Amino acid sequence: MDREPIILQAVSMDLWIESPIILLAVSMDLGIESHIIVVTVSMGIWVEGPIIVLVVSMNLLVESPIIVLAVSMDLGVESPIIVLAVSMDLGV
Repeated sequence: MDREPIILQAVSMDLWIESPIILLAVSMDLGIESHIIVVTVSMGIWVEGPIIVLVVSMNLLVESPIIVLAVSMDLGVESPIIVLAVSMDLGV
């Protein structure tokens, strides 16, 4: 489990992934539960926005659609509804 955060960060950087929602989904799939790890990875790829940092710093069991919607809008996603649907489907 010690190697997973490093792998996650490396893959994220290589793919230029900037979405905390994607990182949350990947983290959950890898079984990473530490919010500190997710925050570190997010900050490592220059994620900006206090809302994003706040949500990512929370535990990975984010169930509020309002929070997901706020994050998607803060990311500048053109279709928050799509992000919301995917996030809910993933159980984020």
